[in-house]
Amino acid sequence: MQAIPQPSVLSPDQVIDDGRDDLTAEQYRDQARQLSQALQLSADYGRKLWDQLDQVRHYLQASLPAPGIDTGGAAPTGPDDHEGWVRWMQVYSDVTSVLAGPQGDHDFGDREAQLEEQARRPGSPGRA
Repeated sequence: MQAIPQPSVLSPDQVIDDGRDDLTAEQYRDQARQLSQALQLSADYGRKLWDQLDQVRHYLQASLPAPGIDTGGAAPTGPDDHEGWVRWMQVYSDVTSVLAGPQGDHDFGDREAQLEEQARRPGSPGRA
């Protein structure tokens, strides 16, 4: 699994300028606009993270065993569990995409999920 760098939208220093004492009124307005945009981007990203974690929560809940029902768990039960692999790959890809930041991951999560599947499920078709 490759490391994913933290998105810059999470950096509190992205629009901070220590030279505030020398700013003109127009520069103050520009800085306020930049801070407002940065806050909006951070809030949008926070909502995406929340939504994705909620989906993972539902996935994990649905994966719990129930009396008389084989849910397959949070991981595929084996190489022949096609539906388990499809569910796992989708969740993995979605989480990876959100972790990459607001710009997305350009299908990196899909490709990484396919590699994991192929390594553990020889002859797998990958994702359609």
